[in-house]
Amino acid sequence: MKYRLPLLITIMIFSISACVVAPSKAFVRTHPDFDSKFGRISHVSVIADVCLFKDNLGDDDYWVVQESRSAEGHMLNAAKTYLISKGYDVKYVQAPFVGAFKNREMLFKVYDTNGEKVLEKNPPLYESEILANNPAFREALLKVIPKITASQGRDSNIAKICCSDPDIKDSVNIIAKNVNGDATLFLIGHGKIVSAGKQITEGLATGLVTAVLTLGMVSVIHSEVSFMDTYAVLVDNNTGDILWSNVMRLKGDGFTEEAYYDVEGWPKNILYHMPSKMDVSRIKEVTPKSNQNPLPAKDASIN
Repeated sequence: MKYRLPLLITIMIFSISACVVAPSKAFVRTHPDFDSKFGRISHVSVIADVCLFKDNLGDDDYWVVQESRSAEGHMLNAAKTYLISKGYDVKYVQAPFVGAFKNREMLFKVYDTNGEKVLEKNPPLYESEILANNPAFREALLKVIPKITASQGRDSNIAKICCSDPDIKDSVNIIAKNVNGDATLFLIGHGKIVSAGKQITEGLATGLVTAVLTLGMVSVIHSEVSFMDTYAVLVDNNTGDILWSNVMRLKGDGFTEEAYYDVEGWPKNILYHMPSKMDVSRIKEVTPKSNQNPLPAKDASIN
């Protein structure tokens, strides 16, 4: 009995400590001249592109458009709310594509927005009607968005201008004219939804095999889980410079649901270290949930 109270106090201390630790800055990168460049950024636009893969039991796996669009919508709303709380004026939020960051020469097996199976389709897997009458904006986005994930690769150098190629820089200028902001925050979501059936079946199968091999003395349950990697990249609309970026993997189900993007969840994990435009003392920072290391952009493929 005499050991229970100290043990309880220790557990409480560790629990409280866990609630005040900020998320990792391991993947946060800033421009070398960030301080001077960031000072003039106050109006931010947000563009999201999410592409999710459904990993079912058996061989019937595919990319899902409707679920990807649902995640995009929640992501945009959460990012806008969070950026406003940090003192930014959010001018424009839009998710014009699904999978525009993917290789346009590859073929993907997808379910489209109507639930009709499409056996083979090149990216983007969906594009918004807002682009129908603006081909220049469409092409500019298709040139720049793939550069966003590429810029976060293991060997990339954020000191370089993301869009230094004259053709790409022209595309940045076209985007800037359409979104009307000092900078654009690109949010790229890349993930896998593992069906409950597959998680349960694989978990049970692994457990049974382990039990047999150890004569039933030990049974370890292991199964695949859903995850989403998010690439958040702030691009200066005037120069094409990447001012700030973060990459993070979050594991678990629910990233197609609104609750996943509440103020203490996704936005504060991804955007916690994005500098505020307000006095820090006036901002109530709630501790985000723990995060997992993401795949480097160039390795972020799902087979």
